[in-house]
Amino acid sequence: MLNDLCRELNVQMQFSPAYWPQGNQCERLNRYLGETLRCMVNTKNGRKQDWHQYVKFIEFAYRSSPIGDTQLTPFEAARGRLPRLVSDNPMLDSELPASRSIDEHVIEMKQLMKMAKHELEKAKDKSMKANRDLQNEKRVDEYFVEGEVVMFYNRLVGSEGDPSKLRLRTYLYRVLSRENDIYKLQSVQFPDSTRRAHVGQLIRFKGEVNALDVEVEEAEAAAEAAAAGSSQTDELKSWRALTEGRFVALRLKTDGKAMIRCAEVVDVDRRDTDNEVEVWYYLDRREKSYNDFEMPLHERKLVPEYYGAKDGMVYLAPSKSQIESGELLKRRLMVLRSEVEILAPKWTLWTGGKVAEPTCVKMAQLMRSLAKDDSEVKKVVRERYN
Repeated sequence: MLNDLCRELNVQMQFSPAYWPQGNQCERLNRYLGETLRCMVNTKNGRKQDWHQYVKFIEFAYRSSPIGDTQLTPFEAARGRLPRLVSDNPMLDSELPASRSIDEHVIEMKQLMKMAKHELEKAKDKSMKANRDLQNEKRVDEYFVEGEVVMFYNRLVGSEGDPSKLRLRTYLYRVLSRENDIYKLQSVQFPDSTRRAHVGQLIRFKGEVNALDVEVEEAEAAAEAAAAGSSQTDELKSWRALTEGRFVALRLKTDGKAMIRCAEVVDVDRRDTDNEVEVWYYLDRREKSYNDFEMPLHERKLVPEYYGAKDGMVYLAPSKSQIESGELLKRRLMVLRSEVEILAPKWTLWTGGKVAEPTCVKMAQLMRSLAKDDSEVKKVVRERYN
């Protein structure tokens, strides 16, 4: 709804730079309002409890103040004319312009708006150049040597093209080589995984590797084994077995050990060397048990998960018209190798949403083996697998 409103009003959204509060125009305006309010309520006749009554006057003063070197006020840039002050009212009768048609008025307003836009763009370019020069003066070139441990920052971008500031890929990597500003890196947590990254995505890691729950000895041993061409680990084999269009049974590392999630593999990002995959979640079609992830696979009848674009509610059996209308979206998620455990990497779905029998047998065996060392899994196995 908000996007449609912005489109009708010709409002163009502009995003401020991430993690750079100086570029946030909204926060800068709030700072101006706060400073001006503080001055007004601290005067002799001002009262702090009346601060909300002063806001409209401060906003009018802000809109009536010229912008930088343009000599244009925000009000004039938006409306094409100067704001009308109270002192102008007695002179309105004598200053009314000659009668004009609506078409003539619209043409004049468009010309004024075009001129205002041109002046603002010139001021913007001048300000950006000054800020760029100031930033370059403080810039320090960063270099990393081979073998050094660095932190890699990168945002996840979902299937809808929406990067998330709240979900960062923050990994430890070891520098293998450098070519200009591009570094080849080896994952500390997964030594078989390598990637390339720009220097702007890296930061020198000053802590201890053990602080991030990474076993150095195991990592080095795995790196040596990989370098020697030894056999792949079961975990790596499972990850590399993921295939687009096939299904996977997985468990998030924040889930209980008795939980099993099912999903269809939508896309495997080979550019990031086994670190990322996009999946589409499948749930049990029955409403009472659609979120019961401890249910054995042989009891489930899976259907793809949809959710409402407006209400966010789960839809288990949507109609064809609902799907084609765009009201429903697929529950798709970018999954990182460090966030999940692959239980069964490559299987198909039978008629009626039934999980393939070999996969059901494999999962039942896995649950029984886990029950030997985990009381929670043992309870679930005793209740649901026997």
